[in-house]
Amino acid sequence: PGARSVVCVALNYHQGEIADRSWAPVARYAWGRDYHDVMLPRLEGLALLLREAASAESRAYVDTGPVLERELAARAGLGWVGKNTMLLRPLLGSWFLIGVLLTTAELAPDAPLPDRCGSCRACLDACPTGAFVAPYVLDARRCISYLTIEHRGDIEPALESGMGPWQFGCDLCQSACPWNRKAPVTRERAFLPAAPYPGAEALLAMDDEAFRRRFAGTALLRPRAAGMRRNAAVALRNRHRDGKEIAPMIDPVRDALVIVDVQNDFCPGGALAVPRGDEVVEPLSRHAGRFAEAGAAVFASRDWHPARTRHFKELGGTWPPHCVQGTGGADFHPALRLPARTTVISKGMDPEQDAYSCFQGQGPDGRSFGSILAGRGIKRLFVGGLATDYCVKATALDALREGFEVALLEDAMRAVDVEPGDGARALEELKRAGATFAAPEPV
Repeated sequence: PGARSVVCVALNYHQGEIADRSWAPVARYAWGRDYHDVMLPRLEGLALLLREAASAESRAYVDTGPVLERELAARAGLGWVGKNTMLLRPLLGSWFLIGVLLTTAELAPDAPLPDRCGSCRACLDACPTGAFVAPYVLDARRCISYLTIEHRGDIEPALESGMGPWQFGCDLCQSACPWNRKAPVTRERAFLPAAPYPGAEALLAMDDEAFRRRFAGTALLRPRAAGMRRNAAVALRNRHRDGKEIAPMIDPVRDALVIVDVQNDFCPGGALAVPRGDEVVEPLSRHAGRFAEAGAAVFASRDWHPARTRHFKELGGTWPPHCVQGTGGADFHPALRLPARTTVISKGMDPEQDAYSCFQGQGPDGRSFGSILAGRGIKRLFVGGLATDYCVKATALDALREGFEVALLEDAMRAVDVEPGDGARALEELKRAGATFAAPEPV
């Protein structure tokens, strides 16, 4: 009450080029300490100075109240509002934060600066989501900064691809601005990152408490853990290239890893060895570790045949005896590193029934594989194991028929190839059925 003047200040946060590029998916202003904590004490110090010099009462705002800081700053001559709706100032560009002090002191006003954007539209053309409906007009609903920070809930799929790698805010329209080409580097060390950014994969695996501990005292707490996990998932989806996922996200709620039949009898030296079958052991072990770290489900299927089964050759079937219950051949490969909470799915226990698909198996409690997935709310399966042209194919096709998304781990499956090319033909069939293919990278 009684305010007569508005004092507007700017604080440069431009860090220049730094060696640590891990923070590239985060807007620059959020690389260091929360800017509120940096600016408010300084504004309160200015308020104290005005009290001592002019017996004035003052109140400070840094993006914290019903005050239009940018418009007030433009009227105060701190800069002009550019076509990207950011405040611009000669020699400083737009890499600065605005603080406002309402005060009862009567102060002489400064003149506003003229608009110097001219015919330039670099910032408008740089926006990948088309958030600028006209110069000086921003549709916040399409702005990456709004979507990653203030928006709650899911992001429209049509906007996701334009968000690229951004996980908190966006600097594209500022980076494109010619006025920022010679922006000075800040002297404020609080705006420098104190540690590397953990990355989308690690964010997705963080629970709420771990997130709060990691980002305490930073602006990244604003979207909350759920919002940042959502942003991380979008960023990982945007790494798709040529129909393959370069680094598929792991969503602990909807994703699961399915390791198919990596048993001794299907590996070299076993009763029904898949050529080079042991080559899947190490990549599947890495994948299993990553899924476990993310809190996602891991399933490992096994053939678990009775000693006498109709598809064994001795009873007129196709295959030699293999993976018989209680034998070493039925054990998982000794080098396969399964997380402690892996759920084992056993199949082929009916001596009268062939069972190639995991969906013909059951868990330790007797529930079917499909029932277990439904009970956990799982929607997407990452599948690898032995063999591409038999149990992997059967499992993936059943999953697709049941409405699951399927991503095949190309680095973690091998084929029997009873007929040359069976494995390649199986992959083509799966692709036509709707499966995607995860590139040979750890998920």
